[in-house]
Amino acid sequence: MVKNPPDPTFTNSPGVAILSNGLGLNDELVDLVRLAGASTKQLVPLDGGIIENISWSTADVLVVAVSAINDELFPVLETINQHCIDNDVALIVILPGYFLEPAFAVFDTPKCDFMVDACPAEILLSLTRAIGASENLVSEQNEDAELDELHQLTSQVADIAQRLAALSGSGPPFNRAHDPVIAFRAESHGDTHFVLRPQEVPEITANCVRQTIKERQLRNKFFDVALFADPAWDILLDLYAARLEHQTVSVTSLCIAANVPPTTALRWIKQMTTRDLLEQRADDADGRRKFIALSDDAAEAMQGYFTAMLTLRG
Repeated sequence: MVKNPPDPTFTNSPGVAILSNGLGLNDELVDLVRLAGASTKQLVPLDGGIIENISWSTADVLVVAVSAINDELFPVLETINQHCIDNDVALIVILPGYFLEPAFAVFDTPKCDFMVDACPAEILLSLTRAIGASENLVSEQNEDAELDELHQLTSQVADIAQRLAALSGSGPPFNRAHDPVIAFRAESHGDTHFVLRPQEVPEITANCVRQTIKERQLRNKFFDVALFADPAWDILLDLYAARLEHQTVSVTSLCIAANVPPTTALRWIKQMTTRDLLEQRADDADGRRKFIALSDDAAEAMQGYFTAMLTLRG
């Protein structure tokens, strides 16, 4: 049954449809939508009735809150995803981490923002961004501007989470990431050039890359983790090691390797895929799962980096 909660305060504001299958977040989501400056036009059960009753499709922003995914739900999710692609609608998917793999495989609309085990602050920021875009408050941006916005969002979420943790006494939150550099190139820069004869080219092994990852993690025992958070580089290192090992990497595994909250890691994966550093590949054994891999250009850049690094080490 489709419900239309009255919201007289925001009758002319962008409309948000909340499609939920039992997370128990509806009241909280309605409040967050209001705080973001929009109105909840509809609360719709996330089930097969969505395909027949498409009244939700007139919303400016769709929020899908998933508490369970089964075979019966996949056609529903695919219908929502296709609607967002065809109509350029922003989609926010709220879900627990254990359903990330199938959800990531289904939702490939460009305007999808995954909220994995997200706190209210993260959801509010995502809503604000999506609603602002629907009102044309967010202009067309180039890739660098989008990365700047991602840094700002990450910073804002970290600040809010830190304050909430301090009030609740729940301990330190995930640490803020500083601005990482993700525009890697294989050619040399500045006045430094590496001219190697074939017999001088050092062998790059997966163990070498894994050792680099261990060295990065070792710093966390002696310094504040926030000083070194760099999800883009952690993602590249993990995928390069996996490539050398001829191993596949799931979305969940890569989020762990990024060493930031899953929602933040997924935003970086999206940006790096847009920049052709990463590729998504279907799982031949399971069509409802995708793997993430380095693009050939990114792999070449990583090879150039490690070749130069090992040469400097002698």
